[in-house]
Amino acid sequence: MKRFPLIALLLAGLFLAACSGAPTLDASSDEALNASLTAMAEELSTEKKEQLAGSMLLLGMKGAFSGKEGAAVFAEYDGWTAEELVAEGRKLAAQSKE
Repeated sequence: MKRFPLIALLLAGLFLAACSGAPTLDASSDEALNASLTAMAEELSTEKKEQLAGSMLLLGMKGAFSGKEGAAVFAEYDGWTAEELVAEGRKLAAQSKE
């Protein structure tokens, strides 16, 4: 019963993120990946663009080291917003420092 509020909060957050209209990553092809990253960047400040670029570099290295190529490197992040990608990049950076 204690988990219900947490689950409800997570679902509400996912719902709001889905309805936010923020551009998301499209990793269906190399062209779609580039177009979606461009759309994301257009809405970001310079600082956020730099954070997104750094995160994409880290996420790309993670995918490349697993033997993937092209847009497939980012397939697991398909549908993620810039904010989610930056958060995941920070998480990877923190793990690499440990």
